Amino acid sequence: MVKAPFSFSEKDCHIFVMELMPGGDLRKLLTEEVYFEEEVAKFYLAEIVLAIEHLHSFDIIHRDLKPENLVLDHEGYLKLTDYGLSAIKIEKKLER
Repeated sequence: MVKAPFSFSEKDCHIFVMELMPGGDLRKLLTEEVYFEEEVAKFYLAEIVLAIEHLHSFDIIHRDLKPENLVLDHEGYLKLTDYGLSAIKIEKKLER
């Protein structure tokens, strides 16, 4: 997950200052590369699965998974961003 180490409010909005992700996003990378070699595709797919599993371990559902919301850090690892549509899963257990 992309870190937001600082935030502040101004008038009617709340502003988050997030860590720099110099690798851009996955859409940009896909546009430049056109296609990925199998090993590269497996690596990025594994990164996406790990990010989703991590969120689900906290009962968070992202709900806006798309290449623009997958950004690359300076080492080429993917991080998930844009949690505006996210929801916390609440399970109701039925008593019998």
